Amino acid sequence: MSDPRNGYEREHAREYERKYEKWSALMDRQALSEALTGDETSFCKHFAQEHPECTRELEVYAELSTLNDQPDDVSRALVDAALQRMEAEDTAPRVAEVRSLRDNRARVLAVASFALAAAAVFALYVRPSPKHSERSDTEELRGAQAVTLLRAELVYASGNVSVGGVAATVGRTLLAEGSLIETGNGAACVLIDPDINVCLAAQSRMRLSKLATRARRLDLLSGKASTRLATQPEGMSLSIVADGVASTAIGTAFSVERAPNGEGVVTTVLNGKVRVGREGQTQIVSAHERSTVSSARADLKPMSRSEEAPSWALLGPTALWHDPVSATINVHGEPMAAEALLDDQPIGMAPLSSLIPVGAHHLVVRNGSGQVLMERELHLVAGETQEITYAKLLETQVAFAPKPEALAKSSSHGTEQSAKLLTKEELQPAAKAEELVPARLSAAELLRDARKLMREGRFAEAGTTYETVRHDYPESEEAQTVLVSLGQMQLVQLKDPTRALGSLNAYLVRGGTLTQEARVLRIQALAALGRDADETSAIEEFLAKHPHSFETAALRARLSSLREEQ
Repeated sequence: MSDPRNGYEREHAREYERKYEKWSALMDRQALSEALTGDETSFCKHFAQEHPECTRELEVYAELSTLNDQPDDVSRALVDAALQRMEAEDTAPRVAEVRSLRDNRARVLAVASFALAAAAVFALYVRPSPKHSERSDTEELRGAQAVTLLRAELVYASGNVSVGGVAATVGRTLLAEGSLIETGNGAACVLIDPDINVCLAAQSRMRLSKLATRARRLDLLSGKASTRLATQPEGMSLSIVADGVASTAIGTAFSVERAPNGEGVVTTVLNGKVRVGREGQTQIVSAHERSTVSSARADLKPMSRSEEAPSWALLGPTALWHDPVSATINVHGEPMAAEALLDDQPIGMAPLSSLIPVGAHHLVVRNGSGQVLMERELHLVAGETQEITYAKLLETQVAFAPKPEALAKSSSHGTEQSAKLLTKEELQPAAKAEELVPARLSAAELLRDARKLMREGRFAEAGTTYETVRHDYPESEEAQTVLVSLGQMQLVQLKDPTRALGSLNAYLVRGGTLTQEARVLRIQALAALGRDADETSAIEEFLAKHPHSFETAALRARLSSLREEQ
């Protein structure tokens, strides 16, 4: 029979390990001048009092914290003195290795890194090891390094998004390595330190395969992902892997897509350079180039700006959390897939959860027909989460709306008398409203069919269905709004910019809630047709009417390029 004392000692050792790792991490944060909470400060104080060896580590921290410049003779002497005391405290067998580590780091590290290096020395060589510790010194160092590299969180979720099969909202929970993110009819964005933004398109699946390493790896299982990452520290990189094809960068913007027809993996480089390919067969892909890797071959070709646009557009929501001082909004209600606009800019479909900058904002939620379901002024403070609920319009809100003639009659007699002056015949009862617009439900059913065909990749049939809405129900609201979806499909999927331009021009004659989106697509269609003068005029008009759009920066750059060419 096993001695129960052994089990108790092992549990005691594990508890010590957990507390020491917490104490060590807090000391690292304090060395970098990061403020600790009252509870964290209290924990560190009591832990150091219980373990004298930790007090020794704090004393050396204090000595090394006086270093305020690159290491010199004086600072090296200070470290030598600390190492001599370590020798006196029975650490002689490891001092040579400590000196080697000290000498290597002294050449390149300033005060914060130098202090942390000393802390690592103590954590590795001075800390007492419980009898039953199951981790080697090397494993301890590797684990400590991994923790400093690991922080990933969901910062944007629009529409049907799940993490690990559970409906996702933006919050305070970090994503674990191995997390699976799936999008349905919406989109999602993940922020990974240091400064890596990754956004998923609709109908996509991505796994955060490796985060606790300098070579981060994300596996794109289906769909499309766009990323924009700042230049990473030396030795660190990001790879998005799809079907065995890795796209690796250390600082750039690019997208990776698994072709739905199984024709390979498409990597679009927006700026910088990306290494693309399978192991042993890679190539460098530069900005404005697209690589397609299939089982048979690897192709590389230049891209037009209109071809790049969808990848940039996928990164559009990243503008919401560039400011680290942010708050969170969760928007939900009925009907699903209602559009949310923040300060007159579309930010996604509900249910929507996202970080946004603090301060005052104007939020509007509208349905597919452009009717406003909710309008609210927001005043957000740092770290706050606001739950925002909207509801669908009641049938009576539409069915009993006064006729225009009745409104004119009421306005001429004053508001107090208007209710008395309206007769039954001047109101539209629900049954009569249905008679006036008998086609609305049928048009909606056609739109649902068209969207289903698009999800299945049957774009020509979807286009025919959209055209049916236009032909059969020309006076319906759907007949107007469908023009933007039709134009986008003709431009992107059917590669017919001429027909796309016709659809978009038709929409803009009357305009509506999708005017901004229609203007962007029209610019792309003109670019695809090579009509530089018309494209220039269209961009100038867009910048004048929508100066704060997500697309403004890219369009200004394009306008500058066009003017140089003319």
